[in-house]
Amino acid sequence: MVFRKLVSPSEFFNILPQDWRDDLLPQWQDLEGTSDVFVVKYRADVISGGIVFHQMLPQLSAVEFQASMLFKNVPYIGYIYTQPEYRSLGAASFWFHALFNRRKNQSYWLSIEDLRLSFFYQKFGFSLYEFKEQSIDEYIMIKTK
Repeated sequence: MVFRKLVSPSEFFNILPQDWRDDLLPQWQDLEGTSDVFVVKYRADVISGGIVFHQMLPQLSAVEFQASMLFKNVPYIGYIYTQPEYRSLGAASFWFHALFNRRKNQSYWLSIEDLRLSFFYQKFGFSLYEFKEQSIDEYIMIKTK
């Protein structure tokens, strides 16, 4: 597996589920100048990836908006995806390890909709961040330096 930053993100966008593309692509022109798309390639195929948003953020839910106000200047990780047929290879784990090795001492935050996913992200140093009025269907996780 190889970790790579894409100059042209269409290779990554092409593997995303259609509803994710429908959400992301209309916003991409505004987001691309302040975002990095990183992928994991296996042989010649993009099998996994995600986007690191440094300033401009995609359309946010109410919970994500609240987090963005708290975590100003902390990059947001979104659109993390691995193609189903490659999920047993550890590509997403490889993606996170490679990103954190590339950018040491950087904090990040992300959101999840399934609390069971928190155990996966905790392996990389993320912890749940609790708001006073926490949503029951969306959770924020943060990784500090």
